[in-house]
Amino acid sequence: MIIVEASANDIGTIERNVQALIRHVRRNFPHLGMLWLEMATRNSVGQRKKLKTGSIRLPPYRLDAAHDHLEVLSYYDLPQLDILRMIGPGWSEADWNFREGCYFSDPIHPTRYGHNISASVLMFAIEGMLQRAEAQDPMTSVQGNQFNSSALPPPMVMDTLMAEFFESKFVESIEFNKEETFSRHVKANENWYFGTDLAKKPKTIMTTSHNSCITIDLKYSGRISILLVSLFHSYEGVGIARVGLSEKCTVTSNKFAPVGKEEVYDCLWSEHASVARLHILPQDFSLLGHSGCAKYLRVCSNENPDRGAKLKLFSTSFSRKT
Repeated sequence: MIIVEASANDIGTIERNVQALIRHVRRNFPHLGMLWLEMATRNSVGQRKKLKTGSIRLPPYRLDAAHDHLEVLSYYDLPQLDILRMIGPGWSEADWNFREGCYFSDPIHPTRYGHNISASVLMFAIEGMLQRAEAQDPMTSVQGNQFNSSALPPPMVMDTLMAEFFESKFVESIEFNKEETFSRHVKANENWYFGTDLAKKPKTIMTTSHNSCITIDLKYSGRISILLVSLFHSYEGVGIARVGLSEKCTVTSNKFAPVGKEEVYDCLWSEHASVARLHILPQDFSLLGHSGCAKYLRVCSNENPDRGAKLKLFSTSFSRKT
């Protein structure tokens, strides 16, 4: 396995550099696995630090290099671990002190403690994969450049069928009032089953925020709200999702503005579950100067609805009609 440690300062050639490296490895070592390890993103670092005269230019030079990497990685179906997003959104002062004092030696490079964090994440993930593999079949070892090995599957690629799988959408509109707590079982789109919908479906799934499977219209006057749930990576049923709410006033503004803070969730789901339950709860943002009632969601596997938050393999958009 090749583990690529990436930062957020590769300027304007992000997609090209990532794709060139992936193609080089797959051409010369077709049976090697690859894991993309993100160490820094602007959302977690650059926006809080202030520029000073004569100081270095703060990274990244793109809005979010990790997301730019993910667009290429998802095409080649390679897993991504984003360490800072796994740590959390970092809204408290204590969180920021940890990032600036313990994780980073500068705005780009982690300290040895930061590397210890990433190493522990990898160790935990790899140990779990080995345990599952040993429980299923005896493992064999082959050289990475051994082309004629029949013990390993061919490298995963994005064919036409898989491209359709990622682009599939399912839209459902639901109306409810401000005081209602909404609970509903939602069946997965035929292209979004967890385990056996496609014979060639790999166990690594990536999605981006443009994939919308459910749209819920909240009818309040004067404002439009959009709630986005983005799954940044998943492997063997484990992933990280970010949930954020944006809102705009239809009278005074043409732009969406964030409402409250983004939340980061660990996501677990059953490989065989094809039905999930949505719990959409009202959240009052009046103290933040925003009127109306925002909506957050909780998705649980139908096999164990009382267990912790579980998000499915798609992004969800909520829009409020005027």
